[in-house]
Amino acid sequence: SYRRIKRQVAALGCPASPDDCYLALRGVRTLALRLNAHEQSALRVAEWLEQRPEVVRVLHPALPSHPQHALFKRDFSGSCGLFSFQLSDAFSAEAVDAFTDSLKLFAIGYSWGGFESLVIQCDVKRSANPWNVGEGL
Repeated sequence: SYRRIKRQVAALGCPASPDDCYLALRGVRTLALRLNAHEQSALRVAEWLEQRPEVVRVLHPALPSHPQHALFKRDFSGSCGLFSFQLSDAFSAEAVDAFTDSLKLFAIGYSWGGFESLVIQCDVKRSANPWNVGEGL
């Protein structure tokens, strides 16, 4: 109700402007369609990467090959475009840098709100828990 929203705005101190509300409502109309396309595009890329000999594994719970795929299927009706993959140790750090720098459709960076396709390198050897190549998740 109007009064409940008004109290929340007063308590939080962050009212949305009319233009912000208009833009949010405009985007919500096609959100399901855009998220479905986002999911399908990411799955196609992830499936392609699984077939590449340079790739040790692809970490995307919507893939049947993922060790926790059954859990994913139980709890979710769709996935997002965020996933990772691990290259073979045969590639030097310089080769991975060259690969990342040569990408044309992916920019370097990370974001939860943009529409751009992004890539970022990480060193899994520097994690809270040890993670060896070829081990399960």
